[in-house]
Amino acid sequence: MHQKVKELSERKKRRPTNAINDRDETKLTESRQVQSRWKEYIEDLYDKSSKPSDDEMKPASVGEDSMGPDILYDEFEKALSELKNGKATGIDGIPAEILKALVRTDKTSCLRSFWIFTEKLND
Repeated sequence: MHQKVKELSERKKRRPTNAINDRDETKLTESRQVQSRWKEYIEDLYDKSSKPSDDEMKPASVGEDSMGPDILYDEFEKALSELKNGKATGIDGIPAEILKALVRTDKTSCLRSFWIFTEKLND
């Protein structure tokens, strides 16, 4: 009886499938066709001609009229509190734990530096 319960409750193992679809949604099952399709997919994925150029990726210049208000200290404080500990650093190389440990005067200095940095970007 134990054997029968085990057979009925056992999850069936699925065999991995080696079939994929090509561009026309035709199912490919032969090993060479599948490999060829993966090669084609990767080449398309990393194709330089379909990626935007560096000029297209530059941020648009924003006039003084359309800029929003400066970041408030409370918003900055909230963003810092929402940072997760133990994560990789950003471009600045400063871990979240260090930013969170700053006292109010140091946080204010960071915020001022950010304002100055954004003003220089917009000039």
